[in-house]
Amino acid sequence: TQGQLELTAANATLGTPLYMSPEAVERPLAIDARSDLYSVGAVGYFLLTGERLFDCATLGEVLVSQVKRLPPPPSARLGKLVSSDLESLLMSCLAKDPALRPPSARSLGEALGACQSAGAWTRALAEEWWKRHAAAASDKAAILPPAEAATRRL
Repeated sequence: TQGQLELTAANATLGTPLYMSPEAVERPLAIDARSDLYSVGAVGYFLLTGERLFDCATLGEVLVSQVKRLPPPPSARLGKLVSSDLESLLMSCLAKDPALRPPSARSLGEALGACQSAGAWTRALAEEWWKRHAAAASDKAAILPPAEAATRRL
């Protein structure tokens, strides 16, 4: 069902498919902390763009996409520039090869703090973002078709 894309199912691989790392899909017993960094990147991507990594209709499509496809960079998804250091860092979190991701959460935090736009995000901007995107973030059953998803931008 459509709700499966955003839920962790009982008796299944542990994780929410839209945020699972490729190795969690392929080798769930061999994951390490870098898998979490992929998930952080997937959440960060959603927070930055208001869109999921992949426009998929089925659980199988999501899992294949997590393993084989790269999402478009946030600038391409948004149709406007995102600071290159932030975009590069976010995309490194989403690398299919765990060795190409930041080595630790601490190093990711330091790199985020060093981004040119690090001080630009305010509580007021966050509240405005959530006003515009809370329904999409909390609607567990709705999976937008690609055409409709393309019209929902920051």
